[in-house]
Amino acid sequence: MNNLNGANIHQFAKIETSDKYKEVTHFEKIHQTANSRHILDFANISVQRNFNRSENVAFWYKPAPRKADGTRAKWGEVLTGLFRTAHPQIYYGDISSKDHYGRYKKHTLLFFVFNTDHTKLAIVEYPNYYPMDVHLAITMISVQIKRYFGLQ
Repeated sequence: MNNLNGANIHQFAKIETSDKYKEVTHFEKIHQTANSRHILDFANISVQRNFNRSENVAFWYKPAPRKADGTRAKWGEVLTGLFRTAHPQIYYGDISSKDHYGRYKKHTLLFFVFNTDHTKLAIVEYPNYYPMDVHLAITMISVQIKRYFGLQ
């Protein structure tokens, strides 16, 4: 299997940050199978510290683009929370946008796959796909992701 049913795969490697931010891990993109306007060159994964009312969120994801000189631009707003799945290395999230009535609509399903020591991250993006039965889809896609990445 060379892809995950048309998903875009973005692979990141951990970059060193100061000890000042122990709850945050920064990653830099090293490979992608397709461009995305949501998944940018840098990823900021921060631990949920319960400053808001979100339930079952383990981490938060913020993207940042690369400047012309190769350095990281300012971090964007939080794009999604990372929710736990049955597998400890796989999390899921989604991307929402406002429709023309001002209502938020989920339109893209994301999976975040970490290696065991959290030094590598893969974001599996299903653009323009958000299922009606999201829990069934997460279960089925998680099995495919485990097989694709060779997770136990």
